[in-house]
Amino acid sequence: MTQPSFVSVLVTAQGAVGGLAASIDSALAQDYPADRLEIVVVDDGANDVAVGYAELFPNRVRVVLQPGDSVLAATARAFGEARGDVLALLEPGDRWPVGRISAQVTALDEWADVGLVYSEPVTVEGDPPSEWPVARLLREPPCITASSIALRASLLPALGPLPEELPRAAWWLAVRAACLGEIAWVPAGVTPVDAVASDDGTDADGLGESAAGAREDTLREALAVQRWFLHNATSESIYADQLGEIWRSFTANARRLLAAGGDDPFVELVTVTDA
Repeated sequence: MTQPSFVSVLVTAQGAVGGLAASIDSALAQDYPADRLEIVVVDDGANDVAVGYAELFPNRVRVVLQPGDSVLAATARAFGEARGDVLALLEPGDRWPVGRISAQVTALDEWADVGLVYSEPVTVEGDPPSEWPVARLLREPPCITASSIALRASLLPALGPLPEELPRAAWWLAVRAACLGEIAWVPAGVTPVDAVASDDGTDADGLGESAAGAREDTLREALAVQRWFLHNATSESIYADQLGEIWRSFTANARRLLAAGGDDPFVELVTVTDA
């Protein structure tokens, strides 16, 4: 009998994040063979929650210390450390239902032409963006979150390195995967840990960002992802015929972020490197 795919759950714990314990608990509680699932936490050492889990579950949880780096750099390190055939991203503060990994792995096993699956629409109306044109994905706000994604590890070389200017990887990964093949939605959602106590017993809302701050982060992510694809567009890009619409969405997001920052003309909307 063929063994089920080996799954690496990748967690980036940068800073003293709330909800990390609840997130790791939800990964450990999956109805998936325990010997076919590892949890890799890239941690900057700001708290000892992940280390405690690695001591309790030495065969299931690994901690990689990487102090002083960005979430994006931590994600890249997690990709490099993962041993799985399937890579599932999990952000601290999110919990999975117990059947989450089983549902996503089953989908990838059944759909050979699908390289990435995700499990909840966040900001879009109507049908989840499965088999959407890439241009439509680029026009939407970030609608595929990190904790919703599972992708084939074999897809990573084709996706290329994570661009340094991005704040997070999730939406970029989804759009790149859609450029290369199919993405698909699987009904197995995520519950944010904003209705439960966080690691120190206080409400996660009290430790997390405000709604306004979260919206600004979302807009910054949108700008960075859209700018990357606009900058790298060629006449051969599969979204080339929609560049005008993507540009209009980019400028609209820039205006929203500028307004959220109090219309300060000197606020940095998106990081642009010398390269």
